[in-house]
Amino acid sequence: IQTGNSCYLLILVMSPCRFQLDSETLTVPANTLFLIRPGVPYRYSGLETEFVNDWLHFTCTDPDFETECGPLFHRPLQTNNPVQFSQYFQNIVWEHNYADPKYRQKNVSMLIQILLNKLLQEVSSPLQHELYEPYALRLQQLRLAMQAQPNRNYSPAELSDRCDELIPKHITVDDIFASINYLNCL
Repeated sequence: IQTGNSCYLLILVMSPCRFQLDSETLTVPANTLFLIRPGVPYRYSGLETEFVNDWLHFTCTDPDFETECGPLFHRPLQTNNPVQFSQYFQNIVWEHNYADPKYRQKNVSMLIQILLNKLLQEVSSPLQHELYEPYALRLQQLRLAMQAQPNRNYSPAELSDRCDELIPKHITVDDIFASINYLNCL
């Protein structure tokens, strides 16, 4: 876009791409986010035959938004958890298109705030960013399923069966319980 946009743009590029922001051109890897202010010219294109991205145009009337999100603007923000961010984008689009009109705007605003908070968290906590555990999200989902049924007494064999599709076969039941205990400490 030559003249920029009238809204903020949050984009997650899931393929390597060339990104031009104002007069600066960057080559960025997959799983990079950009937050762009209204009116700032930008252009991007994929470096591979298949180019995948999620994007969101939004407005914000919160006077503190520019200050709070200052570290996010106009720079590539690498994420080790693109699936989580992509899910936020999908949930925002879903709420925008299908939520009850009475709750639509509030739901979308809250989801955008959560997405931006998660991005700020990644930027401000580089150590946590480096300690990404590829199975943490899957184990977190299992943990939430277990917490939803507190009266149920899970056996190690049953949990192992449930984890067969979540975790590669070289991980043992003891590893799973160690990871669950680790997640309980977070």
